[in-house]
Amino acid sequence: MISGTLDFYSELTSESDCQMPCLCTFQCVTNHVLVLCENASLAEVPVNLTSAVTAISLKHNFITNLTRDSFSHIPSLQVLDLGDNMICYIEDGSFLPLRVLYDLYLNDNDISEVNSAILNMSSPQIASLDLSTNRISSFPNDTFNEMTSVQGIFLHNNQLSTIPDGVFDDLLNLSAVFVIGNPFNCSCDILYLTSWYKDAVFTNGLSLSTDIPQLPCNDIGFSNETELDQWVRDQEEACSPQPTASVVTVEVPVTQIVTTQKWYLYAGSAALAVFLTAAVCWLIYDYRLEILVFIYIKTGLKPFSSRSSDDEGKEYDAFISFSSLDRDFVLEELLPKLESLESRRRLCIHHRDFIVGECIATNIINAIEKSKKILILCSKNYLESEWCSYEFKTSHQQALRDRARRILLVMMEDVDEKTLDKEIKAYISTNTYLHRRDALFWSKLMYSIPESKGTTTLEVNAGEINDVDVTDEVKQISIL
Repeated sequence: MISGTLDFYSELTSESDCQMPCLCTFQCVTNHVLVLCENASLAEVPVNLTSAVTAISLKHNFITNLTRDSFSHIPSLQVLDLGDNMICYIEDGSFLPLRVLYDLYLNDNDISEVNSAILNMSSPQIASLDLSTNRISSFPNDTFNEMTSVQGIFLHNNQLSTIPDGVFDDLLNLSAVFVIGNPFNCSCDILYLTSWYKDAVFTNGLSLSTDIPQLPCNDIGFSNETELDQWVRDQEEACSPQPTASVVTVEVPVTQIVTTQKWYLYAGSAALAVFLTAAVCWLIYDYRLEILVFIYIKTGLKPFSSRSSDDEGKEYDAFISFSSLDRDFVLEELLPKLESLESRRRLCIHHRDFIVGECIATNIINAIEKSKKILILCSKNYLESEWCSYEFKTSHQQALRDRARRILLVMMEDVDEKTLDKEIKAYISTNTYLHRRDALFWSKLMYSIPESKGTTTLEVNAGEINDVDVTDEVKQISIL
């Protein structure tokens, strides 16, 4: 997804390059041509566009059909957003002309059929496929065979009752799968899906962003890996062919009965010991962060924590993304605490650390590349930005591509879930975050942000920073 706002683009006005009523812009930093044709009452893909188009948004239109000729005139397309149209038919090979396609959004349409012919891709780098909120009730197990590079598949809010066996087995780069909102039959029909998830995460250690643990197959969903593992075991046993049982009458001596009673006593004691051990282990696992933070507070040590080789040589410990309306908290509390001589963290904020005269988009990209962590201060002010949904989708996709947990999310206040879009809600439901009202907030934040050895704390004049006049788009920094 092309990052940033329209402030980073120059408008193309030539009729040969841009078809009205579309807005066509050129981004100076990445040489991307972005076409916005949203809410334009279009019934088909615009024809009069420059072949250099790299990203196009056709959301909220009336497009019903896609053919092999729909995209033949824009072969350089990397991002294609067809969300919220009326698409009900896609001709086989419609996406073959797009040889460098990266992200494909087909969400919120009327699609009922997908297969390997429809999704036949010539692009070797397809990373994201969004088929959410359609009418798909089933698909063959070879549907995604031509998309071996795909990293994210979004199937939530369809009419699926099962996921076909083996459909994800060859997708070795897959790091995001969302399926909630389908009428799954919680039996042998989703045994493949749950078994695949268990093997990928618990056996192979894959870092997977998904809502599979929230499947309501035990009335309330799976709150932890133990419940999911037990459910899968039960289903594997129930779905396996059962041997025919035969009844055998056996005479048991009295002495054997006494021996059996003693065995039951030993077995009961062993079971109790196992239960107590499991309970202690569960408590340690459930409160593992609090325990690690306590050890860090008392000793300054971080057990089981190692520095990533990718973080070596990075200038900043964290890059702060926040709303301008939350600036007082950043300047009066966050910076003084984290950049004190005792804390020794070095933070990057746009008011102070961006290079004067440099392109804003370049400054943001450089700041993220130079920072070990990205700290998001999520508040109502942050979420009410008109670009919040666009920026969060961009940051989430970037995190999936990096395959690293660099984002630290801080909930500054309680937020009504109804105000969250589906991407933010899915991220919060599958990732841990800090809350500003947590009694251990500062200790957990210190633990989560790595400390740079030999860091020199910068002296900052808060009054000078408050005098800086920057646009709302700069204040609402995207996480790329």
